[in-house]
Amino acid sequence: MKQAPDGLCRRTPRRKSLVYLVDDDPLLLEVATLALSGGPWALEAFNTPQAALRRFQAAEARPDLILTDYSMGVMTGLDLVTECQRLDPDLKVIFASATIAADVLPAASVRVARFVPKPYTSQQLRAAVTEVLGVGTET
Repeated sequence: MKQAPDGLCRRTPRRKSLVYLVDDDPLLLEVATLALSGGPWALEAFNTPQAALRRFQAAEARPDLILTDYSMGVMTGLDLVTECQRLDPDLKVIFASATIAADVLPAASVRVARFVPKPYTSQQLRAAVTEVLGVGTET
């Protein structure tokens, strides 16, 4: 709590959790954006992992969660998450993929909170984000 000049204590409003969505498929990125819109979090969407990494490195307020595809060409979601967790070890991650299975991730050098296989429903995606962030879905 902050003490105001009048001596009263006031709560500092907590910012909404920030979620980065990363997928090189424009249609799937739009589906994820629509599925998660209106939740108790803010969204930023990126169609390349390189763009997400540049934003992450320059951001004053880093995301609380990255929800990323795995296979995206030159830079994979694993590459993105490795670099981001090097800069912010507390970063939470959800992988969504049709090209790998969840059993591949325990061998990875990153911490992954959840794996969501593609295709997924809007409800599955919202439930995964809600669980990982520990927030409700009310706005």
